[in-house]
Amino acid sequence: VAADSKLSADGQGYTAGAGPGGGTDANAGGSHGGRGGAGAAAYGSATMPVDLGSGGGVYWGGWSRGGGAIRLDVTNVLTLDGRISADGQSDVGTHAGAAGGSLWVTTDTLTGSGLFSAAGDRGNTGAGGGGRVAVYYRAGAGFSGFTTATAAAGSTSAQDGTLAFFDTS
Repeated sequence: VAADSKLSADGQGYTAGAGPGGGTDANAGGSHGGRGGAGAAAYGSATMPVDLGSGGGVYWGGWSRGGGAIRLDVTNVLTLDGRISADGQSDVGTHAGAAGGSLWVTTDTLTGSGLFSAAGDRGNTGAGGGGRVAVYYRAGAGFSGFTTATAAAGSTSAQDGTLAFFDTS
């Protein structure tokens, strides 16, 4: 994935109020790997994430969409200099944030300086919870993006999701 490129499932999850952690009103953020602000409990697997992020609650015509899910199984080398993401998204109206989705990546060699992200959306009322990221690799010395990867909540009113890198060597 080149530096100016991205592989995105942003906003491709559950819509407003939908999903196992969907916000029940405009103050409840969507949940997934972390609980949304005033939202439902977290769900899904931290080690094999495949679930979509839930949408936050909305009213007055707003919209909120959780992050989708990306599963990559790369036989040789994954060079990530751009972005692979499944972030929650929502409009600027009266709404709660959406939860991040899922990234599950398996590769022999991980290189580059890019970003893995399954972050929740801030929203205007309750923030979305973070999603889930699990990256498995045998050789990762050529990757410098370990510390910038994120499954963060949209704000401190929600919980971060899960983020893990597994060295399988």
